[in-house]
Parts: sequence; structure tokens; C-alpha cells
Amino acid sequence: MNTVITVGDIMSPELVKASESMGIAPAIALMRLRGIRRLPVVNDENRLVAIVTVDDLLAVLAKALSGIADVVSREPKRKGCERRAQITDLAYCRIPRIR
Repeated sequence: MNTVITVGDIMSPELVKASESMGIAPAIALMRLRGIRRLPVVNDENRLVAIVTVDDLLAVLAKALSGIADVVSREPKRKGCERRAQITDLAYCRIPRIR
């Protein structure tokens, strides 16, 4: 006997979608909460107008971060913030340890 598995057998019962007016941060939060990598985008008439993917969002975020990196790289360096080998270096400047 040859059993055929249909799309209906494996699909999610509830469609997760976004409106055109949804911001990027809420879209990322929704995708993360629901564990999805693709998010259909609908207009006011509930018609599909796009599908946003994780890759799309990463491209937008990478471009934004690149712009921020350009601004930061032009700032004068502060004394004590030269090392970049530890996770704490992600902060603008390390807080001195009080002993």
C-alpha cells in the first residue's frame, strides 16, 4: 500500500502573518516566538503582498549595523578601550573593577 502524504498533513493549522504596516522588530519577535523562518505579509484586504524571510531581515539588520559601525569607527578612541578580544569589549568601554 502506497500512502501519500499531503501538504495538509504537515502544514501548520494557523497561518501566522504580518500586516504591511508591521515594523521590523515586531516581525522578528513574531517569527522568533512562533519558530518560523518565513512570514507572509498581507495588505488591508488580507491579500498576500510579500513573504519576508529570515535572510531578508538579516540583510536589513546587517546594513543597519554596518552604518552604525561606520559612525563608531570615526569616534576617537578612549583610553582603556583598545583591546577587542573579550565579550566585554562589545560594550563601548569596560567598567573598571573595584577591589
